[in-house]
Amino acid sequence: MKKICSKLGKINRRVSEDVLVLFKKYDWPGNIRQLEYIIESALTLIRSNEPEILLEHLPEYFRITSVDNEINSIKESEDDDNVSLKDEINRMEKNRIILTLEQTNGNISKAAKKLNMSRQSLHYRMKKYKIKISKSKIF
Repeated sequence: MKKICSKLGKINRRVSEDVLVLFKKYDWPGNIRQLEYIIESALTLIRSNEPEILLEHLPEYFRITSVDNEINSIKESEDDDNVSLKDEINRMEKNRIILTLEQTNGNISKAAKKLNMSRQSLHYRMKKYKIKISKSKIF
């Protein structure tokens, strides 16, 4: 947090309890880079008078993915036979695409190359999973 606040020229902030719970439950396929990106995104949205990062400051795709992960883990713990392989593969593919787009700062050509697929295939999958890119975030 200190590193990112320093980089952005912001005063150090706390993380709300709700955000910490979400962070602890999340699978983090992107490891520390993904966490840093999430915190950096939140810090760009936080107002100067707000002392802590709240759920509303987190990128929308992360909140949605986190809820999806929570629902999936509840379903899996209830009955592993009810989770289809196709659904699990789709969830993993979507998360990998989001992570790669984050790592390439939304550059579709670089992300497609990193994922070893054509730009057209990546566009198709982004449309399929409703992944959108804006100037400041991926959701």
